[in-house]
Amino acid sequence: MKVDTSGIDTTRLVRQVNNEYGLDLEVASFVPKGEEAYGYAATGRDGGVRHFIRAQ
Repeated sequence: MKVDTSGIDTTRLVRQVNNEYGLDLEVASFVPKGEEAYGYAATGRDGGVRHFIRAQ
């Protein structure tokens, strides 16, 4: 199982994605999939919209 060894601060990641893309995401959780990048599932403050963030 893949673990998050990226050292990425998810709070900062969410803030950056919100600023760059005009989103209103609240939290990002690590998704243990993929080989070349780290994936995070992010949920909007409204609770309904989910986004996938890929960090390489």
